Amino acid sequence: MVVDSFSTDRTPEIARSFAKVRCLQRPYKGSASQKNWAMDQTRFEWLLIFDADERCTPELQAEIAALLASGPRADAYTIKRRVYFMDREIRYSGWQHDRVVRLVKRGAGATKQACARGHADARPGTRSEEPMLHYMIESFDQ
Repeated sequence: MVVDSFSTDRTPEIARSFAKVRCLQRPYKGSASQKNWAMDQTRFEWLLIFDADERCTPELQAEIAALLASGPRADAYTIKRRVYFMDREIRYSGWQHDRVVRLVKRGAGATKQACARGHADARPGTRSEEPMLHYMIESFDQ
């Protein structure tokens, strides 16, 4: 499922070109609000949430598939983010420890607005070993 905030970059058109993708539109009212609304729109038991600038690696995908197949021990999991600025990984200044709750059992509770960064967060049960990729800024113009 893709939740689009009425973007002008063809996101809805691209998303709807995939048979298994459901694309919904909603005005943007903040990261946590958007994610909470999206969680209420799905019918699946487990939700894996990504922002448009984040990517799932094959290793993270395999870890999550194995976790779900073996029976998760918690209702929410944090995922480490490997953060990139202009194609270079930020390895210091606190970013090397960046984790966000993104694997959540439906009905486990709403997310809350977290810190000045404006990302949604929730109470994690445990954490993944494999990171997601977060491409914050690609150019000085951006």
